[in-house]
Amino acid sequence: MTQIDVPNTPGKFISRWREQGPVDILVLEEWKTEMELESWLMISEAALFLDAAELFDIVNEQLTPAEQATIGLVRRRMLGDNMLEQAINDAIAIAKDPETRDLKLEGRLRMERGLTRFENGDIEGALAKYSLLIDLTDGFKGNKIYNKLARVSSARLLASKEQFDEALAMLDKYSTSTTNAYIHELTGDILVKKEQSSLAKEQYLKAEDLYSDETSKSIVAMKLANLK
Repeated sequence: MTQIDVPNTPGKFISRWREQGPVDILVLEEWKTEMELESWLMISEAALFLDAAELFDIVNEQLTPAEQATIGLVRRRMLGDNMLEQAINDAIAIAKDPETRDLKLEGRLRMERGLTRFENGDIEGALAKYSLLIDLTDGFKGNKIYNKLARVSSARLLASKEQFDEALAMLDKYSTSTTNAYIHELTGDILVKKEQSSLAKEQYLKAEDLYSDETSKSIVAMKLANLK
């Protein structure tokens, strides 16, 4: 029988804690290194979501100031608090401070601010923040992940305003990639709204081919079937 290697994830870290814990921070550091987990923040978030309170308290002490501000926002959002604008601004200030600088978290927090503004009905404000994030993360030394997320979020908002050409232009940077099934699917959705069915079909077929899970493939198949 072929053995399947299950990737190490924060969730697996929590499972190990429940099976072998409680343990002290030295052992947790060994686990983190062994499992090649990038940061304490991802473990902290998993502990919060999976209700591992004792582990959360231990790990929280290892977080940087920017990470502590971020986990605070995650906790507030879990509790249903949507009045997060000032807290996000404060967290961004920490992530930008030269003594506590964290460029990756700054990008994530700017995404969070855009999402919050969208949820509160401020589409223009959300677009402005995504535009700033795109500028900050563009180029050779930028952050491709956050740049892509900001462009996708902007495209969705622009499409909701029926600014279809602008939405497509926002996706153009990644539309030729052979690894972005969702980019092709979203491009297809926008082309459908433009009543360009043949072009939409091309994009959906690319997405269907690139998706690896059956659920996504089924959704795209339904979209193909509904094309006029």
